[in-house]
Amino acid sequence: PVASVPDVLRRGRATWGRGTGVRCCLAVCRYVKKAGFSTVIDPFCGEGLILAVAGHCGLNGIGVELSRRRAAAARALDASALLAQDAAAEAAS
Repeated sequence: PVASVPDVLRRGRATWGRGTGVRCCLAVCRYVKKAGFSTVIDPFCGEGLILAVAGHCGLNGIGVELSRRRAAAARALDASALLAQDAAAEAAS
């Protein structure tokens, strides 16, 4: 049998409705770094959460986004603030 896997994982706060959660991005970046890689490439980066978290983890990030608005949001994203907000929300629940 064939199983389907969602392409967006909801773990933690997301920056937009179809985005992956910040805790999921953190887990992926930690795995990438532990595996010995130094760069995360996101060809459809949207608002750039995975790239911001990659930078937070000391990794390089390369993203491509056609929307100027989303690209500007990606450049301005503060992963440390998002992770702190997510931790506070998790502690409150």
